[in-house]
Amino acid sequence: LGTLQTGSNNLQGISADGQVLVGHSDWNGRFHAIVWTEAGGMEGLGTFQTNGSSNAYDVSDDGAVIVGNNSSHYGGTAC
Repeated sequence: LGTLQTGSNNLQGISADGQVLVGHSDWNGRFHAIVWTEAGGMEGLGTFQTNGSSNAYDVSDDGAVIVGNNSSHYGGTAC
């Protein structure tokens, strides 16, 4: 699958048809939520704040909805 920068990936969810995978990738010492599709490859989903971390925990059966969280020095936020 590759990585966003250097480091490793952790996949945590897969759609029912196996076409959408979600999890997080190590990016500059922080985790960033990722989504992977065959058409688009791996894409970072970003964070709410510059120095935050994010993680995608699961994806709906049809791959349309991704569930995860974002955290910063202010605390975590479900998204």
